[in-house]
Amino acid sequence: LMGMEDFDEALSQLELVMAEQPEPDPTLWTLAGRLCLQLEDYPRAHRLLQEVARFMPPEDAFWDLLARAEARI
Repeated sequence: LMGMEDFDEALSQLELVMAEQPEPDPTLWTLAGRLCLQLEDYPRAHRLLQEVARFMPPEDAFWDLLARAEARI
């Protein structure tokens, strides 16, 4: 999905998959947050990343994404 030129379309397709999940999948939600950052939808990126932050290990890449979203809202 990250290689697609149309980030809006990639996010739409990802949201379809996310809607089928019974609980948030941290990998999918992180990817959606990353796409939202690419689309400059910072509040949405922040919401998505914040939702799965409790599931994430202390991995710098995830926390850097969350910090980028927080800095822009």
